[in-house]
Amino acid sequence: MKHRTEMDEREVDMRLAAPGQIQVREAVQALPEETVSLAWRSELNVRLRQTAARKRRLDLYGWIWKPTAGLAVAGALAVALFVHPGVGGSAGNGALERGLVNQYIETTTAREIAADGMTPNEAKDSSDSSSNPFDWDQEDVGATL
Repeated sequence: MKHRTEMDEREVDMRLAAPGQIQVREAVQALPEETVSLAWRSELNVRLRQTAARKRRLDLYGWIWKPTAGLAVAGALAVALFVHPGVGGSAGNGALERGLVNQYIETTTAREIAADGMTPNEAKDSSDSSSNPFDWDQEDVGATL
């Protein structure tokens, strides 16, 4: 491995000694050396300090608002899931229970009344209405038997 690195260094040295590279090196060395002005450095430092201060402020607000938002969402979820206004053992007047019992009674009655080929809903509808919605002739009844 070391031998390969030495070969690479020799190859780099040979390429840097090429005539084109020598001309580029001389041109770069002939360029005037300019020093960066102190005013520019000072302005850069001020901008860096402002950026750092803004980032620290945003990080601080992130530490504050993210947990606050999480607690707010958790609180809203808890209120939505565990607080049911008007539903309770002592608060209700029993209308819900009466409705469920009446529905059960109507359903079981409809199932008992239902005949072959008739669904419980059809039987329930026919038992609720006192008049028959169909006008059956004797021929129609005789034809089905």
